[in-house]
Amino acid sequence: MRLIISKCHGINYHWLITGEGEPTGTSVAVDYNSYRSLPVHALGGAGDSMDLYELEPIKKILIPREFHNQGIFAIMVRGDSMVPTIVDHAIVGIDTEDRNIRSGQIYAIRIPYEGVVIKRVFVELNRITLSSDNRNHRPFTIDMIDLDEGAIIGRVAWVVQRF
Repeated sequence: MRLIISKCHGINYHWLITGEGEPTGTSVAVDYNSYRSLPVHALGGAGDSMDLYELEPIKKILIPREFHNQGIFAIMVRGDSMVPTIVDHAIVGIDTEDRNIRSGQIYAIRIPYEGVVIKRVFVELNRITLSSDNRNHRPFTIDMIDLDEGAIIGRVAWVVQRF
C-alpha cells in the first residue's frame, strides 16, 4: 500500500505513520474507529540480513482495521534489495498466519547463520530460491532441509512507504 490514501483523503502523513499531531490537514471526515495502532519493530532485511529480536517497538503506525489480523506484525525494512517494490525504511505488515509458500510472493524468512530477510520466494524441488527485486542483488537458493522449523515467518501482506 502506498500513501495514496493520505493524499486522496487529505490525511496527514505524519499522523498516519505515528499517530502524532493532527489527523487531517483539511476538513475531511475521518472515522478514527476504522484505524488500528500497531507497533513497528526494526528489521535490516532488504539488504544485509539481520535478526529481528527487538523487544521494544521503535514506533507505532495507524493502519486501516481491514489490514489487521491477530497474526500481523509490522516491521521497518532497512536496505535496498527489494527496490522498487519495497524501499528503504518502508513499513511492511508480515502476516505470520500465512506461512505456506506460494511462488512469486514476498516473505520474511529467517536464514540460518544470517537472520531475517524480506525476499521474493520461488519454490523448486527440495529447495527455495530467494530473490531480490533490485537486480543489483543476486538470488540465492537454500535446500529445504537446511531451513529450521519456523524459518518462514510470514508473507508480506502490505507495504507503507513514501514514493
